[in-house]
Amino acid sequence: MTIGTVRWYDVRKGYGFLKPDDGGVDVLVDACAVERAGMTSLYQGQQLSFDVVYDERIGRSCAESLGASGLQARTRIDTALPFDPRIDPLPERLSPG
Repeated sequence: MTIGTVRWYDVRKGYGFLKPDDGGVDVLVDACAVERAGMTSLYQGQQLSFDVVYDERIGRSCAESLGASGLQARTRIDTALPFDPRIDPLPERLSPG
C-alpha cells in the first residue's frame, strides 16, 4: 500500500494523477478506480492510500484500491455528499440521482 497526494483530477476527462509520498513517479488514477472505492471525485492535495499496478495496455503505473487507510482523520474523502457551492463550485462533481 502506497500513500500519496492527488496532484490533479479532472471529472470530465475521467482521470488524474497521484504523487506518491515516497518520491516515485506520478501514478495514473482513472474514474473507474475512484468509483470502485465508493468516491465521486478526488481533490487536489487530498491524501490517499492506494496500490500501484502496472497496466500493460497503456504502458504505465495505475492506482487501484483507493482509500483512506492509515491516514489522519482530517483528510477529506468525498463520498456522495450533497452539492455545496461554498465547498465545490463545480456541479459536475455531483453523482447522478
